[in-house]
Amino acid sequence: MSPNPNWKKANSLQPDTFEILFNLGQLYLHAAEYSKAELVLKRAQNLKTDSPEILYLLAQVYADQARAVDALELLVRAHKLALKAPTLFFFSLASA
Repeated sequence: MSPNPNWKKANSLQPDTFEILFNLGQLYLHAAEYSKAELVLKRAQNLKTDSPEILYLLAQVYADQARAVDALELLVRAHKLALKAPTLFFFSLASA
């Protein structure tokens, strides 16, 4: 199941919006479209380099592709960043 076309349209209209990229990446991840998820989430990461949520989602992408070492590296980084803003990170985990 591909993401809703409205998210793709929103991304085309505002390609550098973190929230749109975050949601689109999450939708690609849940649709098992890992290469698209990775691409979109990396674009979001470039906009917010200190986002534990993005690192967590990228780690999920890597884990689902059996890239355990890459996933673990990102989870460690996400954990360190989450210690600075734990409510934000754990809210994201609960909604994922």
